[in-house]
Amino acid sequence: MKICPHCGKQLKDDAEFCFSCGREQPAASGASKKERKEKPARESAKAASRTGGAEASVNKRDNRKGIVLVIVTLLLLALIGGTVTYLILSGKDGKGDGDVTGVNVTEAPELTEAPDAPEATELPAPTPDETNAPAPTDAPAPTDAPKPTDGPAPTEAPIDAGDFKLGVILLHDESSPYDNNFIIALRSAQTELKLTDDQIIIKRQVPESNECYETARDLVSEGCKVIFADSYGHEDYMIKAAKEFKDVQFCHATGTQAHTVGLDNYHNAFASIYEGRFLAGVAAGLKLNEMIANGEFTAEEAKMGYVGAYPYAEVKSGYTSFFLGARSVCPTVTMEVTFTNSWYDEALEKEGAVKLIGNGCKLISQHADS
Repeated sequence: MKICPHCGKQLKDDAEFCFSCGREQPAASGASKKERKEKPARESAKAASRTGGAEASVNKRDNRKGIVLVIVTLLLLALIGGTVTYLILSGKDGKGDGDVTGVNVTEAPELTEAPDAPEATELPAPTPDETNAPAPTDAPAPTDAPKPTDGPAPTEAPIDAGDFKLGVILLHDESSPYDNNFIIALRSAQTELKLTDDQIIIKRQVPESNECYETARDLVSEGCKVIFADSYGHEDYMIKAAKEFKDVQFCHATGTQAHTVGLDNYHNAFASIYEGRFLAGVAAGLKLNEMIANGEFTAEEAKMGYVGAYPYAEVKSGYTSFFLGARSVCPTVTMEVTFTNSWYDEALEKEGAVKLIGNGCKLISQHADS
């Protein structure tokens, strides 16, 4: 056995060509050219056959190498193209000496004019034969709507009140500013709805007791379809009447149970008076600051008094808002509260105010009907 000097494959001793690389092998030691030329034709044919097989093997390997070379070339082109695209989009020219970590835009780029769009060519309209559809016919021209004739402006039709009646239950009467406000509002509604005096029924001086329920029954019997009551303590008796007379609407001011009692004909109506009391407290605090600045007392002596009617939630929320409003502008203010246990008792209210002044209060407020 001998070794191919070109590729290192083992060959037969008499092999003249390598079956692996196809290269011609050097002549055996001591052999003459004449001996080689005198080999029978059969040996030459065999060598030729072996040579052809070796060339085919070489061609296969060359083809594989070509395919690999094409793939590598495409990858390199893709890499180069991607790099160039990145540099263009990032505004770099490839000459930088560091990695790009972020781009800070400080000014908007100038807008360049877009190239002119090609002029649109007008396409011929399809003929009815081409579309197999009937040609459109001209629509009739719209006619002008008739103009309105001049005449008197329409007037809003008056509400047909018929036999409608409205009843109101008051804790006090016109002498109480609180109750009088309800009366003023009632008269305004009467004028707006064009109701007669016979259609408005007012019940005055109705205490917070079962007498309120009896009064509501009387108003129903007199034909009232809507009944108002204006005092907190009236609520339970209004609910009692509402449960009995389902076809009458009952509206109660300052109450809290309408959303839980589950009656379609019972309603609460009242303003968020604590918001107004907060603003009143701000005014009181500013007045205290003025008195402190004038030297009438020190900031530590700023004390307010509050005369409340009952220790109800409505009263408590009112004086709490008043105090918070004052404290928002006068941080050192304090407040003392006393109750009269009556919505309207001027003598008791005066007595409470005098007591608060004696306790060092510099400013007095109140929550009562007087």
